[in-house]
Amino acid sequence: MKKLYNSFLTTFGLICRIPVRVKYNTDFSMFGFFFPIIGLIVSALVLGLFTLLNTVMYNAGISVFLILFIQYVSFNLFHFDGLLDCADAFLYNTTKERRLAILTDKRTGAFAIFSGAIYLLLKIYLLNESITILNSNETNWIWILILFSYPLTGRIAGSLMPALIPPAEDPG
Repeated sequence: MKKLYNSFLTTFGLICRIPVRVKYNTDFSMFGFFFPIIGLIVSALVLGLFTLLNTVMYNAGISVFLILFIQYVSFNLFHFDGLLDCADAFLYNTTKERRLAILTDKRTGAFAIFSGAIYLLLKIYLLNESITILNSNETNWIWILILFSYPLTGRIAGSLMPALIPPAEDPG
């Protein structure tokens, strides 16, 4: 039980900006297992915020902004930075060595800015559409649940990637 506890808090502390103030021993042994579970927690947070804000806010734009702000400050800024780095490296037509150098470069390139803008605009659009659907007379909860499963599916994919794709360099 202590191993599960330590592994869960290690995973949570690594991928979340909410400080873990409880003492635990760092244990990465079950990271792949707990990574999607943290995604389920994020999905529940986003869906809860969505439902709460939709009942108290009359402006969908403010609700969408607050949902994205809370989600990204709490869980996703690190992952968003990784998305931008990958977009810079893999959309640039160059050698493997140059791509690896781009991944560690602190500067933000045009591909990162473009990809990040498209990604956030798509999320804003989908959240706004969800609010419109929720406020309509024919609420489609299945569509809303699928939309809000993106933190879970992203973390499941993140857990599967090391098993399916070889590392870019020898040390991993």
